[in-house]
Amino acid sequence: MVSLTINQSTVEAAEGALVLDVCLDLGLDIPTLCHRRELPSYGACRLCTVEVTQGGRTRLSAACSLPVAADMVVETESERVRTGRRIMAELLLARCPKNEQVRDLAARLGVTETRFTKRAVHVEEEEAEEEEGGLPPLTVHHPPATKEGDCVLCGLCVRACSELAGVHAIGFAGRGVNRRVATPFDRLSRTCVGCGTCTFVCPTHAIDMEGPALLRFRELSAERRFCRYMRMGIVSQKICPNDYRCGQCEYDQEMEDMMGTHPVLAAKPAKFKQLTPVDGLEYMPHYAYHPQIHAWVQAIGPVLKVGVDAFRIAFSRGIEGVGLPPVGTQVARGEPVIFLETPQGTFEVPCPVSGEVTAVNPDLAVQPELIGLDCYRRGWLLLIRPQNVDLELQFLIKGLGVPTWLTREFRRLRDCVPPGYDQHEDLGGVLAELDGETLASVGREFFHPSRPPGAAGPR
Repeated sequence: MVSLTINQSTVEAAEGALVLDVCLDLGLDIPTLCHRRELPSYGACRLCTVEVTQGGRTRLSAACSLPVAADMVVETESERVRTGRRIMAELLLARCPKNEQVRDLAARLGVTETRFTKRAVHVEEEEAEEEEGGLPPLTVHHPPATKEGDCVLCGLCVRACSELAGVHAIGFAGRGVNRRVATPFDRLSRTCVGCGTCTFVCPTHAIDMEGPALLRFRELSAERRFCRYMRMGIVSQKICPNDYRCGQCEYDQEMEDMMGTHPVLAAKPAKFKQLTPVDGLEYMPHYAYHPQIHAWVQAIGPVLKVGVDAFRIAFSRGIEGVGLPPVGTQVARGEPVIFLETPQGTFEVPCPVSGEVTAVNPDLAVQPELIGLDCYRRGWLLLIRPQNVDLELQFLIKGLGVPTWLTREFRRLRDCVPPGYDQHEDLGGVLAELDGETLASVGREFFHPSRPPGAAGPR
C-alpha cells in the first residue's frame, strides 16, 4: 500500500493502482469516455485530467494512465483542471456536435458551445432497414463501422474486440482528422462473431457490428449456425435455435444475468486464444491434446481441426514435406495417416481422433514448412467429422491438465538424454545440444520414424 493525498485528504491505495480508479472508488466525480477497468489504460479523451504534484513539480496528467505513488498530491477540481477539461469538451463538441452523450457530458462541465470549427456531419433522418436475409456477399463494402458524427475515437470498441474478444474485426483507419474506426479494407468482416461487445462499451452509441454479422449468420446452413457464444469461445458447442434473434433469446439473457455484464467482459475469451509458454514451448490453452501422439484437436461445431503440437515440431529440424489422406477418407484413432518428411526421416503421425476427413490444409501443398512456423494456426493439417464429438474429446487432455502433462513430458525427455549433455531449463535448449543421430535416438522414445530420409509417404 502507498499513501497519497487527494483533495487534501490522505488516502491509502494499492501499489500500481491508477489514480482514476482510486478517485472513482472514493466517489469523486471525474468524467471519462475512454476508460474501462477491463482494459488497459489508453488516455484518449483526456477528460479525466487531474493536477499532480510530485517531487516538487506540478503538472496536469490523465488520471486513467497515472499510477499512484507515495507522497503524491492530487487535485481533481482545481481551476487548471476545470479549464483543461472544458477545452477537451469543446474539442469533442467540435467533432461530434450532434451527439447526445457528448453534449450532456460537456454540459456537466459548463460547456454548451465550442470555439473550434465544428465538423460537418451528415445525419440520415431515417435509415432504411436492410431486407432480412439479404446480406450482400463479402466482396462488397461494409457500411461504416461507426455513425458519422458520433464516434469520439476513444478506442474502446477496437481494444475490446482485440484484447477481450480476441476477434480483431475492427481497427483504426486513416490519419489526423480522417481517422476512423473501420473493418479491414472497408469490407464485410469475416471474423466478426456478432458478440456486440463493441456496442456495449461504446460511450456514444456510435457502432453496430452485431447487426450485419447476425444477418450474415442467417444465411448459413443448419450445421454451421453456431451460437455466437460458441463463436466467442465462451461455450464449447451450441447451435443457434433462435435464428440469430439474440435480443429475444432466453439463453442470451441468461448468460448476461449470470455474468452480471456483457459475457465477453466477464470471460475475456481472448486470453484463452493466446499462445501460453511452458518449459520453453508454447501451447494453445483452448485446444485439446493427445498425450501419446502429441497432436492437438480444436472442436469447431460438428468438426474437429487437427494438427501437431510444438513438442513434436521441436524434434524436427525443418519439415520438407507432408502427406495427408484425401478428403472423404475414413480414419481411425491411432491410425498412421499423416506423414511428416524431415531431414531425420519420414515420421508417421497417428490420427488423434476418428471420423471422416472433410478438408486438408491446402497451403501445405506449396508451403509445408508452415507446420513448423505456425503449427497451431496456419499449419493445421486436417478437418475431421466424427460420429460423436464429445466421445472423441474424452480421450484427450484439456484445460489445466495440459501444462502439467507438458511439464511431465519435458522431464521424461531429460531422462532420455545421454549423460554429458547440458541439462537446459527448456526443451529447445536441450534438443539444440543433440547431434542428428542422438536426436533421432531420443525421438524414438516419443515418436517412431517409419522411413529413412528421402522415402515418400502417401500424398
